[in-house]
Amino acid sequence: MEKEKELLDLQDDAPALMAVIFSKYGVQHRFASGYSSETAYVVNPKFAQELFILLCANAESHGDHLKQAFNFSGIKRYEWGDELADVQDKDITYHLNNNLYPYTGKEINRELYAKLLPQMSEDELNNTLSRIAPVFGRKPWLPALQQPEPCAETEMIDRAWNRMLEHEGFLSMLKPSGKQNYRGQSVPYARYSEHLYTFLGQEY
Repeated sequence: MEKEKELLDLQDDAPALMAVIFSKYGVQHRFASGYSSETAYVVNPKFAQELFILLCANAESHGDHLKQAFNFSGIKRYEWGDELADVQDKDITYHLNNNLYPYTGKEINRELYAKLLPQMSEDELNNTLSRIAPVFGRKPWLPALQQPEPCAETEMIDRAWNRMLEHEGFLSMLKPSGKQNYRGQSVPYARYSEHLYTFLGQEY
């Protein structure tokens, strides 16, 4: 969250926390007579876990067995009609979906999104928000953020985090335009999906 505040020049915690799971990408529509393009916006709490999986993988590659502190297991994910292999920790998934980024229902927090989309006019923002599917209507609940007591695992996380901040490729995934590619596919997932067997070991 603090890194998002720095990258996006935000002052408030709630928009910065939302930025972790907020993405935008270009959509191309093909027609017989040509094509058109538009910008799409997605809010997906899974992005936060995907970034954490990358962090755990980094820790493992440097001798820190961070992932053993969690219950990662293989799952199937469905993306644009394709069934793909993936990994998750059910407790992390539940926490992200129900505690940290709960559904807003039909009431979209306009002020929150306005801070993430400062370049939009009021009419453009209203039009964008009117087309956000209910599943993407989320709002961060700051009390769900809890700082753990320092321990061996937090030290591993800090070491991996500091290493990853040195790579521009990771920093780009913290920005809304870097979380998905032009086909609307998750960039963090694409980074770790080829190494799922190594990550999960015999459990995969």
